[in-house]
Amino acid sequence: TNAWRSFYDSVYRFAPDRLFVLALDPVNVDTAAPLHALAMVPWRAVIDFDPSSEVSGILSAIGATLEKKRVIHRVVKGQYRVDADPGTHWFFARGLAGRLDTIAEGDHRSWLRAYKQELSKQLERLAAALSPSPISVVVVWTSRELRRHLRTLVEEFHGAFGDLAEIVMVSSDRASFEELCEEAGVSFTQINLRNLLSGIAVHFADRDNLDGDRSVLPTSAGAPIEIEPRHRLWLAEDLQVAYRGLGLQGDDSAEECRRGGELGWRNLQLRHDCDRDLTPALRAQVETDLRSRQTLRINLYHAPGAGGTTVGRRVLWD
Repeated sequence: TNAWRSFYDSVYRFAPDRLFVLALDPVNVDTAAPLHALAMVPWRAVIDFDPSSEVSGILSAIGATLEKKRVIHRVVKGQYRVDADPGTHWFFARGLAGRLDTIAEGDHRSWLRAYKQELSKQLERLAAALSPSPISVVVVWTSRELRRHLRTLVEEFHGAFGDLAEIVMVSSDRASFEELCEEAGVSFTQINLRNLLSGIAVHFADRDNLDGDRSVLPTSAGAPIEIEPRHRLWLAEDLQVAYRGLGLQGDDSAEECRRGGELGWRNLQLRHDCDRDLTPALRAQVETDLRSRQTLRINLYHAPGAGGTTVGRRVLWD
């Protein structure tokens, strides 16, 4: 099976209308995996089981990069404030090195005594702060020694978030964690850390390149002209502008638009839409109007779902 596609779909392809929470055990920062990819995801919260994370763990590896886009609020036991976006609520679930009164690195039973109620409070505050937005919780786990900690974490997530959050676990160790996930009602994907982070890095690099693409339009003489960002944003309040380069990259799947979803620029580029009898006549009318150099309006009156928007977008694209 395509492990990346399975994970990618389970987190809704990192859709911008979702919130994302990360939970992870101690990560080996000497791995060949591109750890910087974790800083590309707009994590609303991180539940970190590595007390040394800030010194030699994942926070030390990605903190500087993440802080270019988000404010990291380091949270230890007894601190419950959840700051507004773009804040990242980084909770140290076994304490933080240098804060001896917070450390709980013993076995599962001793950790439960120190952190069971604390974890419940933290997740309840998070759920209240993030509601009603849909949430994807990504659990990255490798430690068999902390397997019981993981089970407790998943149970507490279910208790605090209910149906608000979908939990997705990724690990290369299927034998140790798949059964646990099945029992806990958690989606499991077997994928190693390097492949996972490489996929995340490519996704966000593609999206950033598309979002940051130069806004180039043709002039009446055919020469290209670049629209300044401030003008582009002003136009975008009322118009959808088809800049050069839109739709040349992205998801190649036609499934969503053929199920009734909105037709995107990439779908038009790949001709995922169905031809309508009206389209050639409308295109000819638009071309005639453009040659006249006048400002005109064409109304496409149609019943919802009849394809009027699709026809309009196709003519604009062509």
